[in-house]
Amino acid sequence: MMADILFDYQFKFDDGTSRGFKVRIDADSGALIDDPTMESPDWTRLEFHQCSHCPYKKGELTHCPVAQSVARVAEAFKTELSHKATTVFVRTENRFYGKKTDLQTGLQSLFGLVMGSSKCSHMNLFKPMSRYHLPFSTFDETVVRVLGKFLISQFLRVKNKGIAPDLELTELMDKYAQVNIINRHIIQRVRSISKGDADKNAIVILDGFASLLPMELQGGFEHLSKIFKDVA
Repeated sequence: MMADILFDYQFKFDDGTSRGFKVRIDADSGALIDDPTMESPDWTRLEFHQCSHCPYKKGELTHCPVAQSVARVAEAFKTELSHKATTVFVRTENRFYGKKTDLQTGLQSLFGLVMGSSKCSHMNLFKPMSRYHLPFSTFDETVVRVLGKFLISQFLRVKNKGIAPDLELTELMDKYAQVNIINRHIIQRVRSISKGDADKNAIVILDGFASLLPMELQGGFEHLSKIFKDVA
């Protein structure tokens, strides 16, 4: 069994204040390790803006796993504005990242990590990506990472189970459609407590990535074909 993976996010602001968030990921499963000190606010209860395709029924869980994953960060930044300047540092065991940016961009990266590693079964697609999280990933980087990890999963499916691979990416695009639904409901949950817009807009940007990526995959891979022309 491998040790937990720690992502230490630090937001430094021009007024000298800072906020930090430690995110622990199970190295074997890619799942978020819950913070035992974090209380679950009412807006994270399962039935509050529950997704139409939620895999859980009342009585199975009391709180939405995705909402719980973002609660600590959303509560901390619920009064902040998207354009607030910040420098975000992310420390891992092997690397150190830094980016001077606006708050919504820093939150987008952090929300992507905690939502993707949450215990909602619809988010299983992203757990390998959480395991190898890349802070501040661009859209192009996200396309390569998503497609690469999906194709690895298909290779392992063939190798270990003898099941034909989904090279048409039908399963991948269907999963992204499910994620779009989740994003919209999480935005509704966060909107119920927010006085600012930074946290909402961060999730809106994530949802934009989730909406554009299937279109990119259906577009013929012209951009990727140029990059990989000498090896494909």
